Amino acid sequence: MKKLSFLPKFKPIRILSGLVLFFVLILSYMVACSDDDPVDEPIINTTTELPTVTTAIISDITQTTATAGGNVTDEGGATVTNRGIYWGESENPESTGTKMQIGSGEGAFTGDLTALEPGTTYYVKAYATNTEETAFGAQVSFETLMEEECSVTTDAVTDVTSTTATVGGTVTCEGEATATERGVYWGESEDPESTGTKMQIGSGEGAYTGDLTALEPGTTYYVKAYTINTEETIFGAQISFKTLEDKCSVTTDAVTEITSTTATVGGNVTCEGVATATERGVYWGTSEDPESTGTKMQIGSGEGVFTGNLTALEPGTTYYVKAYATTMEETVFGAQVSFETNDLNLEIISGDHQSIVAYNDNVGQSFTLIEPLKIKATNSDGEALNNANVRFEVIRGAGTVSNEIVQTDANGFAETIWTLGNEDEDQIVQVQIQKENGDYNENPSIQFNASYFDLSGEWQISLNYIDCGEEVDPFIFIFNSDNTVTFSNFILTITHNYFNFNKDDKTMTFEMNYTWDWSYECNGVDVNTVENTEIIFTGIYNGYDGDGNKTFTGGFTANVSELPENPCAYNGPCSGTFIISDEF
Repeated sequence: MKKLSFLPKFKPIRILSGLVLFFVLILSYMVACSDDDPVDEPIINTTTELPTVTTAIISDITQTTATAGGNVTDEGGATVTNRGIYWGESENPESTGTKMQIGSGEGAFTGDLTALEPGTTYYVKAYATNTEETAFGAQVSFETLMEEECSVTTDAVTDVTSTTATVGGTVTCEGEATATERGVYWGESEDPESTGTKMQIGSGEGAYTGDLTALEPGTTYYVKAYTINTEETIFGAQISFKTLEDKCSVTTDAVTEITSTTATVGGNVTCEGVATATERGVYWGTSEDPESTGTKMQIGSGEGVFTGNLTALEPGTTYYVKAYATTMEETVFGAQVSFETNDLNLEIISGDHQSIVAYNDNVGQSFTLIEPLKIKATNSDGEALNNANVRFEVIRGAGTVSNEIVQTDANGFAETIWTLGNEDEDQIVQVQIQKENGDYNENPSIQFNASYFDLSGEWQISLNYIDCGEEVDPFIFIFNSDNTVTFSNFILTITHNYFNFNKDDKTMTFEMNYTWDWSYECNGVDVNTVENTEIIFTGIYNGYDGDGNKTFTGGFTANVSELPENPCAYNGPCSGTFIISDEF
């Protein structure tokens, strides 16, 4: 039987030859690499790194475009095959944004972003890719410019009638934006740009107006101004207006000046559109709704306030009044008012229109009028009222009356004493009769008037000569309570009262007559004293002016005919105007 062997069969000679050859090669390599015999062989670097890239600052930014880019400064040992940017509206645009490839290789690069949104923030990162990997620059951001556009406001509607109105607006544009069209939309429904009528009124910036015609009376309309900027239409706010109605309206005025047998009635007519009041007046009577059962009193025509007097009324009776106005279409009425005629009458007997003058020596005091305030009370038949309570009430000024409530005597008389306050103004006491229920009637009601004049302090008089002599400078004086006027160094004697009250026009007339002894100098020589020169001032007390100063104004005359004849003197009558003021 044969034995199987799995061991290789070695040939010693072959093994030995191989070892010798190996050592020979090692020795040859060592000799070749020795410093004594260098051999120039190329060195191959097989290491690759990331490229280096920076993100450029964004430039040329507009509303919808911008220029972005970057710079590859080192390719990282391998060629950059792809470079560009990532961009978008969120940070880290490499994750969520848009990629834009802009060439390859080293160096700076740029690309244009288009179709951007105005006024929007964008984020950008540059990138560069070589065989190894993609590198990114820093993230930068920018905001596109706001869009240049036009705006428009809707102006208030003016000149509204029953069938016409003026509408318009104002356009304002930014930058180079242009309003290619402008105007209004209008109609009877809200949002007239949807359902109304378009009225173009030119183009460009500025205010503009247009006239609406053929409108319906008494109708509400809506208006919106508009402007078109390139392809966009912009609107102003919506406003509304109502056309006038072709009609008149009337109000009934309160009844005044009521006595036992008379009263004053009236109203006020206002018309819209083209309507005209062809007739106006009142209906009146002793029953309500006097337009049905009462008497008609026509008081003219047209718009405005009107009044009329009712007479022959019954004392102590209630009457009803309605104003009316008639147009071509209809008759309209005001509200109904009522009033009651008096069954009592009051009459002033004495004490009205008195005055007090305060001088330096008594200013600030209260002054009791010389004449008492006296009235007479009668009934509608003219019979005197006995034991009727009459109230005297101070309603202007700080004065007082000696008795506020006074009973009439058997002849219907009642009186009280009035002491004025020291306010420089007209002062008033109102008189009324007590009703049976204890109240005091507003009607009948009468008033006493009095005036307080404060002439204290210094005054200045300025003369304006008209037809005589040389003018003199203004001079200062004071009023005295003993009917004299004191100037700086001489006294004039007054021969008339200072004031005379005119009851009709309620003015105070200032009269001051005096004689004056005086001397003068001519060419440096004293001239003889002139005696008894009479000067008369006549004027009106004007009270306070707008600056709070009190003044008199008027004219004066002077008799200077007694002057001796010489080159310096003037002979003949002299006149002019004057102003007396407490402020100078």
